[in-house]
Amino acid sequence: MTEKDKMLSGELYDANNDEALLAERAHAKELCYDFNQLRPSDAAGQRAILRELLGEVGKGACVTAPFWCDYGYNIELGENFFSNHNLVILDGAKVTFGDNVFVAPN
Repeated sequence: MTEKDKMLSGELYDANNDEALLAERAHAKELCYDFNQLRPSDAAGQRAILRELLGEVGKGACVTAPFWCDYGYNIELGENFFSNHNLVILDGAKVTFGDNVFVAPN
């Protein structure tokens, strides 16, 4: 069983000595960086990055920069989700937000 398999099944895993997990985190950080550098008016660009980064992005979901996460693919946003500035999600496990959720800043 790989360290990623262990992570996804909720078992103890070593995230810092597994090349696959290190690469996935680096990729997620690059996408977060790109997302955070977009102009606030570039809603289409923001949505495109979120769709590439996250496991699911519901209709009308909005994330206000800056945003950071570990892997991204473990995060699901429901419809009409909104997060204010400085959202950090450490998604070593599945993180699911339902519909009509508002997350305050920080």
